Amino acid sequence: MASSHFTPEQLTERFELSSRIRNIVYGLVGVGVILVLIGAFLAQSGDGHHDDSHGEEHAELITENPTIHTVANDQHEDGHGEDSHADEDHGHADSAHSEAHGDDGHGGGHGHHGPTWVTRVLTGFYMSNLYFITIAMGALFFIAVHRVGNAGWQTAIRRVPEAMFGWLPFAAVGALASFLFMDQIFEWIIIPEGQDALIDTKRAYLNPTGFIIRSIIFFGVWILVARMLRRLSTREDTLGGLQNFEKSLGISAGFVVFFAISYSLFAIDWIKSLEPHWFSTIFGVYTFAGSMASAMATLTILVYFLRRQGYMKYVNDSHAQDFNTYMLGFSIFWAYMWVSQ
Repeated sequence: MASSHFTPEQLTERFELSSRIRNIVYGLVGVGVILVLIGAFLAQSGDGHHDDSHGEEHAELITENPTIHTVANDQHEDGHGEDSHADEDHGHADSAHSEAHGDDGHGGGHGHHGPTWVTRVLTGFYMSNLYFITIAMGALFFIAVHRVGNAGWQTAIRRVPEAMFGWLPFAAVGALASFLFMDQIFEWIIIPEGQDALIDTKRAYLNPTGFIIRSIIFFGVWILVARMLRRLSTREDTLGGLQNFEKSLGISAGFVVFFAISYSLFAIDWIKSLEPHWFSTIFGVYTFAGSMASAMATLTILVYFLRRQGYMKYVNDSHAQDFNTYMLGFSIFWAYMWVSQ
């Protein structure tokens, strides 16, 4: 089937980095590592300085102007003395709020201390891994939905999104590493039970055990489907016939349904739960739109780069118009979801 459209040279075409590009990539990796180390050093050296200086300035201000402290206390007592006794409901509301958010009014786990430099570094790693996961999942959905729709135009470029979702096993390793420092990132873990009424109502879902189990299931199925679709795709090109196509069609149809459920829950677990007090009923769709827009942008850049390097000469302007249209369409769709929130 595919062999009638592609020459044997095109079917076995493989991209290889030139020495110049390889040196650039290694150089950028080295610069990235250096910047990470510099950022960690600066974050470490800057921990607590802002809070301490603020406290010292406040103490000096009160020492130099003791009347300020007295007047402030008098105003506080006037504002909450008779009024608070006259309105018991208001007093009970304040008391309940203080109990829900800790004695300091900012939550038991994050009221007194800001994020440490270690937390900043781990959070940067966490967000970077999330970014590449969204691109890989957008590429995987792109392949699956076009297989279900029996679209023929994407055959010329499908090796690129297949390479993009090849990142998923590495992303899974990063996700497993993230399990080790969940208690430094997620507020619903940091705040002890009983100190935040709203978070307590969500602990049946937001708990470390459920989070880890769902994540393992999601990544396991995603990686399995990605490997199966990739293997069937190469067999279809080399062996021809409809057997591998029909197998990939069935797998893709089931995956599209699983993707809609799993990716929405993944977005809630890994992104939305970072702000457990915030509500959104369309966050799964919003994340999906962003994934597809990012994946299409990455696909466009890679295809144009490969064509300039002399690869994929069979990709014509019609193909370019199609995936550029996808990029524009999902960018508009993402913007609409963003405004809707």
